[in-house]
Amino acid sequence: MTFLPWLVATAAFAVAQADAAPVAEARVRRIDALEAHGKHARAAALAEEIAAAHPQDYGWTLRAGWLRFQAQHYGRATTHYERAVALSYGSLESRLGLSWSLLYDGHRRRALAELKALERDYPQAPEVTEAAAFARGRSPVAVRPWASATGQVYSDHPELQRGAGVQAGVGLIIAEHYAIAASYGYARISYDPADASSLTAGGNGNGNGGGSGGSGAGPGYGRVSSDGQLGSTIEQHQIHASAGPVWPVAGALLQYGFLRDEGLDDVHAVGLSLRWSPWGDIALGTSVTIAGDQVRPRFEPGWKLPVHEHVWLRPALALQIDRDAALAAGMLTAAVHGNPGALWLGGKYGRERQPAYLDIPVIFNIPGDIRWGAWVGGQIHLPANLALLANYEVHGVEADSAIGPVDSLAHYITVGLSFVHQ
Repeated sequence: MTFLPWLVATAAFAVAQADAAPVAEARVRRIDALEAHGKHARAAALAEEIAAAHPQDYGWTLRAGWLRFQAQHYGRATTHYERAVALSYGSLESRLGLSWSLLYDGHRRRALAELKALERDYPQAPEVTEAAAFARGRSPVAVRPWASATGQVYSDHPELQRGAGVQAGVGLIIAEHYAIAASYGYARISYDPADASSLTAGGNGNGNGGGSGGSGAGPGYGRVSSDGQLGSTIEQHQIHASAGPVWPVAGALLQYGFLRDEGLDDVHAVGLSLRWSPWGDIALGTSVTIAGDQVRPRFEPGWKLPVHEHVWLRPALALQIDRDAALAAGMLTAAVHGNPGALWLGGKYGRERQPAYLDIPVIFNIPGDIRWGAWVGGQIHLPANLALLANYEVHGVEADSAIGPVDSLAHYITVGLSFVHQ
């Protein structure tokens, strides 16, 4: 887009023409070098220090806004550009920078209003015409379809062997602030029917909130085929849906999940996910699963902390209420992210029993208790708004058997593809 070089030029000119006290040349060179190497957040922090020391300096305020825009910190860029508009009594470059920041921060309607006013005031300015055409061409609906496939292997499990599953869904952001999503998942798992009276079904799962996992069977399952013989595979179906309002600083989603498995009680899960983002994302996930007469509430507070421009940590705590116990597990995920994509690594320890992860979304109805888990994965941004995801996770499961509890491992390998159109 040609507006970018134009904004760079105007920001540099404004800094050169600033009326405030001269800034040490070494600091200016440092900011220039950081920007040239793509370290925009660090450059912006230095520019903000200068702008704060010289609050009437239009040039440094404008450059701080530009650097925050380059760092994709659109909310902070908006704040700087609003200040620049006030200092300059409405200069073209400050108003145009404000419009672009609002647009990329999800405030399409306000950005369009600003650009309409700019078109009236600067009818011959090509940068205004380009920005207005781009903004009007952006759809008010952002669409994200995705699909994934998961391979499953169960080591030392008393009944389960291996399986495979697929899941597909679509997410929508409508009019900037309304999120709707739906997905369907299917899994087929093989097991040893020798001790089928001790089997029960499971569902796709994931320990890190980043991909799909596997399915399982445990006590209480008994599936009989049409010829009266016990089958040696389990087929499962899951449906999930969510809807709610979202803003850059907060959001709320009402969620529902349903797991169907022949020969078992249906599993229903209802949840509410709340997010507040003053610094990072503070989230609270709540859900209740209902299977027959078994009701399990679950609470998961977590905080996605931006500890560096390209690094975040997410500690979380899960608490479940079962009929005979309160179960707790601690989780921690670390991620490195940037323009090419992201890498993550995490783990958990404690005890969980058939939890519902509705943000993923899956109902993890694996048999027995999950005692620990670990996961590693990554996502690569591809051309044409595509992204490729790969994730591996392993769970330590304490499963029941005829001789008592048995420690087993559940392995899941997931690959997925998503598309973003806006």
